[in-house]
Parts: sequence; C-alpha cells; structure tokens
Amino acid sequence: VVVMFAGLAIAASTAFADTQVFQSIASEADAINREAAKISRELKSKRFDALAANSRIEQVGKMITTLRATVDGFDSNGAANLTGKQRDDWEKVKLKAQLLSVVYDNKQSAMADGLNNKNRQSVRAHAEGIALRAEMLKKTASQLGS
Repeated sequence: VVVMFAGLAIAASTAFADTQVFQSIASEADAINREAAKISRELKSKRFDALAANSRIEQVGKMITTLRATVDGFDSNGAANLTGKQRDDWEKVKLKAQLLSVVYDNKQSAMADGLNNKNRQSVRAHAEGIALRAEMLKKTASQLGS
C-alpha cells in the first residue's frame, strides 16, 4: 500500500512539474506575441523609431532563444512521461517553437542591411507572423497544461 501511494505521489509531482513547464512555455509565447505585435504596430508608421524597433526585435530573438531552451530541456528530460495524446500535442508545441525560430531567422535575413523604409513592410510582416505563431503556440501549450 505504501509503495502504491509513493508511486501516486511521484506521478502527481511529475504531472505538476510538467504542468509548470507547459504554463511557462505558454507564458513565454504570450510575451513573444505581445512584443512582436508592438513591433508590427510601430512599423505601421512611416516615422518609426529604427533604434527602438531594432531593440524590440533583438529582445524577441532573446525571448525565442529562452523559449527554445525551455522546450528543448523538457524534450530531453520530461517528455518521456507524457501520455499518447500529450505526446501528440507536445510534438505540435515543438514544431511551433521551431517555426518561431525559422520566422525570426528569416526576419533577420530581411534586415541584413538594417531596418529602413525599404524593408519596413517586410519586417512588419515577419513580426506579424511571429505574433501569430506565438499565439498558436500559447494555445497548444495551454491545452497541455490544463
């Protein structure tokens, strides 16, 4: 009986830790969404502040790096404990996190010559893409955490 309760306690603590990771991923994705949306709004104006926009873009890159580290860390340490449905959803989380990185990297390529009026619309479109993908990631991670 004691072994059974110990097993249940371990399973419950593992599920709680998993939920915390999923909530953390959802929170990080939400922050990326908000920051990318701010970039998009700022770049609507032809009189945008390039320094401020570049700073926000750099911040989004750091946020995506942190998010990827969280995803990769859980993938190598905790994903083995997931149920079948959770594994399917986890694969979606990983894919969406990877897509965020790809879109961000593509935005960096679009800005190879720096942010200016010529590439402002392209960078804005990439920011919107990041915001959209971050929102989708947040929803999927939130489903896992509930």
